[in-house]
Formats: sequence, structure tokens, C-alpha cells
Amino acid sequence: MWIYILIALISLYLLVYITYLLFGTKVKTRNFVIQTNKIRKEEDKASKIRLLLVTDLHSCKYGKNQEVLKKMIDDQHPDVILLGGDIVDDDAPQAGAFELLSFIGNKYKTFYVSGNHEYMSKKIKQIKNDIRNCNITVLEGDTEKLNVNGNKINICGIDDPNVGSRKHKEQVDKCGQDIDKNVFTVLISHRPELMDIYNKYSFDLVVAGHAHGGQFAFPLILPNGLYAPNQGVFPKFTNGMYDLRNGKLIVSRGLGKNRPYLIPRIFNNPEIITIDLE
Repeated sequence: MWIYILIALISLYLLVYITYLLFGTKVKTRNFVIQTNKIRKEEDKASKIRLLLVTDLHSCKYGKNQEVLKKMIDDQHPDVILLGGDIVDDDAPQAGAFELLSFIGNKYKTFYVSGNHEYMSKKIKQIKNDIRNCNITVLEGDTEKLNVNGNKINICGIDDPNVGSRKHKEQVDKCGQDIDKNVFTVLISHRPELMDIYNKYSFDLVVAGHAHGGQFAFPLILPNGLYAPNQGVFPKFTNGMYDLRNGKLIVSRGLGKNRPYLIPRIFNNPEIITIDLE
């Protein structure tokens, strides 16, 4: 009897592994378009701002020196890059993360917020300093005012809640108070499940990661996946665009793929996201 059980377990493992290789490892690019009257036309020609969202790399590598990701990012021609946390892992070597960070920071206007794994490393101050040294702006309740393609845009960012509940609230409040309703405002936050908090403010767009696409996603049956951190089983906010009271929430599946403790992805490819503001 035990031999049949063993065969069944091996067959199940091979099925999961093959499915993971076929439908869970190849990084993709996904695009969203947000139309807003806060992006003005210029001389009767439509103007556009392209944001690129990168989250949850977990220090994973895509090709030698991150060449796969570098080419994908260059091909999208972003105006601004948003880093939504867990770029640096708490357990894996940091080289994979900084190969990408040094590249994008010295080529694109880039903003970073922390994730829970950077805090779990117990080296959050050093990580932030190293990221700043890559010419990347670290946001901790701050708002940066940009002029992109003739349009004004505000980029806000908050730390992961591991910074402490009081400090986290102070950072969100500060970003909320900085909102100019005449200027398109983006909030970068690692956590997608904090909808009640985001709905208190008038952010036009909130971008997040953390949920890893729900890990096991089955088209039409479990589009949001089976499980996500801090959301549990059958999560609601794991990938794609969702409505907020005053704007939109876009959640990336992230890029983490091959750390030993990460559960394999099924029908849940790692991704980078472009967001066109028009």
C-alpha cells in the first residue's frame, strides 16, 4: 500500500514542479492605463507619464548581473520607477538586489519604500543608506514634487508597518496632508491590505506588493490566488487594479521566485508593472 502512496506523492510533486517551471518562473510585463484630467494635453497632443513598479525582488537574480530585468526596464522607457519594498531580502545575499538598484538609480528617477523583509533583516538603516548611495530617494512619510513631461506629479511613500504603528500612522498622515488635489498624487506602500487606511485620504493612486500574487492562482477560479501574507486564505488584493474611494490601488505580483522558503508560484508569473497616466 505504501508504494502507491509514495508514487502518488512523487507524481504530485512532479506535477507541481513542472507547472511551476511552465507557468510560474518567467517574468512578464503588465500595463495599466489611468486617465486623469490632472495630466494636461500639450498643444493638442496627448501627454503621458509612465511609472514603472518593481516590488518583492527578495534579492532574486534574473540572468547574469540582472541583465533580464535591466533590458525589460529599458524597453519600457519609464519616466519614474517606484520600488514597493522587499527589494532586499533578510536572508539571501544582497548582491542580486544591488546589481539592479545601482543600475536603475543611476539611470532613472527612482523612489523606494521599505518592506517587511528589510525590517526582518535587522539592518534597515544600513539597507536604506546603501539604497541612497545608489542615487535612489528613500521615502519615509515624505512627498516629492516632480515635473515630468510638462506635468506636475507628487510621489509619496511610507515605511512598512514594521516601523511601528505610531510612526506608520504619522507617515501616512503626513503624506495625506501633503496632497494637492490639483496634482496627481501617488502613494508607494508595501502593503495592499490596508484599504481602510488608504480610503481615508485622497490619493489618486496607491501602489503595493507584498501579496506575491496569492502564490497559487488559477484563472477564472482563483484569480487572486490561494493565500497572501496578512490576508490569509482566499485574499482579495493580490494583483491588478482595484478601486479606492478616491482613486485606484495597483498591486504587483512581485519578482520573488527562487528563495528556499518561498512557496513555488503556479499560474502566477513574477512581473514588473507599467502604469501610464494620461
